[in-house]
Amino acid sequence: MAILENSYDETRDVAVLTPERFTEYDVAWAKQSRSLMPRIPVRQLDLVVVEEMGKDVSGSGIDTNVIGFTRRLLATGQTAVPLAVLGLTEKTEGNAMGIGLADLTTRRLVETVDRQKTYTNVLATGSIPRAAFRLRSRMKRRSSIRSSASWNTRRRRGSSG
Repeated sequence: MAILENSYDETRDVAVLTPERFTEYDVAWAKQSRSLMPRIPVRQLDLVVVEEMGKDVSGSGIDTNVIGFTRRLLATGQTAVPLAVLGLTEKTEGNAMGIGLADLTTRRLVETVDRQKTYTNVLATGSIPRAAFRLRSRMKRRSSIRSSASWNTRRRRGSSG
């Protein structure tokens, strides 16, 4: 039995297959499932802002299929579109798996992180960079966005280190 779901975990289609037909359906439905996924409709962006991330959203905390990237390094060594994450979902219970994908975050997010849950999850998956917190500096803005002291910024300016 094969089941195709949409992005809301709702059944889109069901098929009863013989083993010989499995590959045929697997390929066709994989293509169809990608077309059902939500996507950011604009590709030329200055910043991607994710309101909430969490394990209930995606195993990596952020659905990288929706935002269109994982850790985004261009051939030049520069990071593509910066990613800001503002908070954690309530259901994730402090698990910030995937925070390492973010270039910017908020104090609110950092203060809700359960480091034990996050690190346990990260060690179990072997994806250690996904739990890396960027360096933060205080900004005088209501949203308290914390900025990354990214080596990519220095590279863009042409310095070597």
